[in-house]
Amino acid sequence: MVTLLDGYRDENIGASIDRIPVHILEAMRVEESDPELAIFRYRFVIENAKANHELPLVVPSYLRMADLLERIRRTKEALDIISQFERVCSETKMRRYSPSAVQSGAMSLRKTRLMLALKGSPKSIASPSASSV
Repeated sequence: MVTLLDGYRDENIGASIDRIPVHILEAMRVEESDPELAIFRYRFVIENAKANHELPLVVPSYLRMADLLERIRRTKEALDIISQFERVCSETKMRRYSPSAVQSGAMSLRKTRLMLALKGSPKSIASPSASSV
């Protein structure tokens, strides 16, 4: 993936067509080493995906960014992203690319867990990402 991304930057191949997919790939690549850059890239995808071939990347960007924000303990920001996710995914333009029941359920559980954490309550719901960190 690194070679692909470096080649893309060097030659700027398909810049207008592949810009959004490259941002999500770059975000995934740097999640651990540079979470701030990953968050920036996920936001870019969410805010700039407009074409039909880009819209399927919006839901995964929300899911990954909410997970990353939770892992780096930015609870309020993660909750804000989840609220935005709920709003955006109900819009008409997103209906075709709506989250699956599993994806919606995961965000709902994350929202509950984050709300409990924000209130200072003990975490009664196990974090699905905790075992992978």
